[in-house]
Amino acid sequence: MIKANNKLNQNKPLKMSSVSSETRVIEISADNHMETSKHETITDDRIRMEDCRPTDNKSLEDSGEVECSNDAINNAIHTDFSHVGAFYKNKIILVTGSTGLVGKVLIEKLLRSCEVSQIFVLIRQKKKQTPEQRLATLKKNSIFDRLRENNPRFWQRLTAINGDLLANNLGLSASDEARIMNTNIVFHCAASVNFNDPLKQALSSNCCSVLKLIRLARRMPRLDAFIHCSTSYANCDRSFIDEKIYKPDVDPYKLMDAMEWMDDRTADAMTPSLLGNKPNTYTFTKSLSEYVVSQEAGNIPVAIVRPTIIGNTWIEPFPGWIDNFNGIAGLLVAAGTGLLRTITVKTKAVCDIVPVDVVASTLICVAWDIANENPVESNKNPIESNAVCFEDTNKAVSKWIEESVSEVISQPMETPADNIVKFKTSVNESTDFKFDQTHCDVAGNLNNESNGGRSLPVYYCGSSSTRPVTWARFQNIALPCIQSQYPLEKAFWYPSGVFVDSELMHAYWTLVCHKIPSYLVDGYLRLRGCQPRLVHSYRKIHASAEALKHFTTHQWRWADGNTRRLCATLSAVDRERFPMCVDKLDWSKYLVDFVRGTKMYLMKEELSRLPVAHAHMKKLRRLHYLYNMFMAVVVWKIFMLRSSVARNIWQRIVSFVLKIMWSLGVSWKMLLQLGF
Repeated sequence: MIKANNKLNQNKPLKMSSVSSETRVIEISADNHMETSKHETITDDRIRMEDCRPTDNKSLEDSGEVECSNDAINNAIHTDFSHVGAFYKNKIILVTGSTGLVGKVLIEKLLRSCEVSQIFVLIRQKKKQTPEQRLATLKKNSIFDRLRENNPRFWQRLTAINGDLLANNLGLSASDEARIMNTNIVFHCAASVNFNDPLKQALSSNCCSVLKLIRLARRMPRLDAFIHCSTSYANCDRSFIDEKIYKPDVDPYKLMDAMEWMDDRTADAMTPSLLGNKPNTYTFTKSLSEYVVSQEAGNIPVAIVRPTIIGNTWIEPFPGWIDNFNGIAGLLVAAGTGLLRTITVKTKAVCDIVPVDVVASTLICVAWDIANENPVESNKNPIESNAVCFEDTNKAVSKWIEESVSEVISQPMETPADNIVKFKTSVNESTDFKFDQTHCDVAGNLNNESNGGRSLPVYYCGSSSTRPVTWARFQNIALPCIQSQYPLEKAFWYPSGVFVDSELMHAYWTLVCHKIPSYLVDGYLRLRGCQPRLVHSYRKIHASAEALKHFTTHQWRWADGNTRRLCATLSAVDRERFPMCVDKLDWSKYLVDFVRGTKMYLMKEELSRLPVAHAHMKKLRRLHYLYNMFMAVVVWKIFMLRSSVARNIWQRIVSFVLKIMWSLGVSWKMLLQLGF
């Protein structure tokens, strides 16, 4: 039983079945395990009075204190109270990657749906733009249009912090570091998503940065949660991926130290051996970063969120919003403009797309979830003993790495650097120094024992487990929409079938629809004295398509127990305010919004000019059919030169078609008017 304070308004009668919210208020004490703030208020219309009884001998109306059953309280709590919103009230937030897609949507959601006190955004100087100037540009982004209408002064809660994740101490000045020390929640969304980044660059952006950030977070005395936004493909060398941290084959600490002095040529030569079954440096370094987070977490509340393929917004702030060419939106633009005509895809495989607003809501709810599991009191004393251990062993570790790697460099370049990057099971195996192993291992990592054996919570964020959609269905919905409903004015060619299962057919369409037209167009541009560009553009497109091939031709299964549990924990108000559950996602409607949003927000094309886009697409369709007929004739002519049977068949077909056209009175002009 839970005691609740009964404050009565004696001027109104109290009814057992229904009491107005103005009559009586029940306050739930902080020892109730379901509540999130110190006190929360529940009105009578949420608790049935027959489930409560007075604690004294007075009547229910006269009693100053009543007792209500756990079921009554829990039912009230889960009905129409926002626990997540209450948790974020007056919180101070630090966000990295604020200029990226996830960062923008996350900040907009926090400002619009949560009463946060302040949001610090870590922004580095770029192209002679100061962090303040970049923040001013960010505030003008269309993602904030809805927020700007309701709260024109929303920007007062945004503060730019001059910092660089690749610099020592994150490039923070002493004053800026002091300002962010009172941060309650850290969202680390910054990452390099370029699949083709060199290993040194990818490791620095995705692994070294999180190491520096989480060590800074360990010194924040009021930290409630540290959320690391990773990717569901960090362990894509497995067919089934559980919600846990997988120990990598490569020691990230030794690798980071080695990359500090290793030249680019040596690093590039070692990359294939280091990647193993990982398809690129992006997934490889994201996997290492997860392990670093698990080792560096210490006693602070930390969680990892793994989104799948991030797509346009589903519900808010606007359906279909996007402003980033990375990912599935860039693929749609390439297909919609007619540049991308073929890509190898396993059409029956599940295309695990998750809307970006779902990712933002998941990040927000996960922070609330782990903060409840790990109260802030556990971090009031920053971890010092482990930091001492790191300092004591740094020189010895560096010496061991230098000796080991120098031995490898003297060997032929194709030899894997196994003695650098493979884990050592004991100190005596690889070093001649001793130190306290209760806190650190050979690489300076925090052992699980020093972390109290606490497993790090991981949350899958995708759609395949509840609302799967295949690549074939994606194309069947999106392609007709971009052909006829929301065509692009900037289309270069008529968009047609893009996804191909067969490698042979992909090679054929690449030759016919990519290479031959690009050389013809560039040849025409040269004759006119213009700079040729299409061949170069297609080389980039082919490189990007090759990088995506691993993800479009494979399928994975992900465990989602933590995500399902969190969805079930949310109150009805929180489920509506922070939609992280995609069980009601309608793919037919979402993909139409996807295409429309890509046209409006990414390509900056107004819907009022749709008639112009339709007319342009009609012309491209005619050219498309004429080109296909021309290529068919060319291919057939090649066969006819080698076969008399083929020539006879061709002549009969042409004669038959001409007779039909003559009998029906169909002319070439009529065919063109019909769109052929």
